[in-house]
Amino acid sequence: MATLAIVTGGCSALSVVGLGGEDSSSSDDIEGGQGGTDSLSAGENRLRGVTGVTTPRQGEAAPRGIVVGTDAVFWANSGDNTLRRLGFGETEPRTVATFRGSPSEVLLDFEDAFVHRAPTASCDTVIERVRATGGDPRSVSNECSGVQRMALDATSVLITVTTETSNGTSSKIVIIPKEPGSTPTTLAEGRSIPGAIRSDGTLMYWVRENDRTIMKAPKTSDVGQVQLFAPSSSKPMDLALDRDNVYWVGEGGEVLALAKSAPKGTPPTIVSLGEGSPSRLVESGGYLYWTATGAGLVRRARKPGTGGDPTAETIAQDLVQPYALVVAADSVWVTTRQGDVVRIGLAP
Repeated sequence: MATLAIVTGGCSALSVVGLGGEDSSSSDDIEGGQGGTDSLSAGENRLRGVTGVTTPRQGEAAPRGIVVGTDAVFWANSGDNTLRRLGFGETEPRTVATFRGSPSEVLLDFEDAFVHRAPTASCDTVIERVRATGGDPRSVSNECSGVQRMALDATSVLITVTTETSNGTSSKIVIIPKEPGSTPTTLAEGRSIPGAIRSDGTLMYWVRENDRTIMKAPKTSDVGQVQLFAPSSSKPMDLALDRDNVYWVGEGGEVLALAKSAPKGTPPTIVSLGEGSPSRLVESGGYLYWTATGAGLVRRARKPGTGGDPTAETIAQDLVQPYALVVAADSVWVTTRQGDVVRIGLAP
């Protein structure tokens, strides 16, 4: 069984690890649009670290968030308001659930899907829960609009919310326990605009889009415990965490890293620079992976301190606006804005 969650919807100095220069591969290395067939064989090695790039699905209705379970890949179609599932080894996906509003992000847990969808005219709840095997969505929280991003940790669903009132912008972070019937807690964020959020179970980190900063606070905190974690040279678009570090991609194309324990004022480490319009970032197995939507690329680099060549490498190119991605044991799965679901095989 698997649980899914779906969401609709300045640095003064830097230390350099690897500037992530572009591959010398030609634009013909990946033949886009060849649904279900390899466009790069294991022996060709035209893109470093890649065994093959395929497009298992084409023509999906605006796929956005994507996750991988033990036996299937799931994605959220914002064009037809569905959650779709493609079993490994299968050729045709099936619809797991249909929502009243369009979903975007997907997060994987154990038995249920936590869903954030677009609001309807009746302002019904936009956070819902549905079995990953299928069934009717059910309400999780009372938020009916303004939800920006969502995260999942071992015990909670965390959402960032911004609404416009007669007094101006009002923002908050809502922590929703997974246990049915539990009471959510709220951290007021005033007039800031919180975006991407992540939690390690003890601390939560989130982006303030209005002032290009990353904030942190204990999950049980009040406003007085909110601290500045790091400024950013451009608006952070997404976050990733591991045990010791926080990683983020900036609107200007940079990928940065900073230790959770770093003293105040410590400059972040540059992991990569120069990719066009990055959208999403994932940490997995000693690497960082991200989509460079404007450049049509999927990139990866070793995390600082893990050894090996730190230079960022392209693992897929010539995609039409790659958006969300997720890393499995032997592959990376990506959705694109033209309706493709792409699989990138990874070399051991």
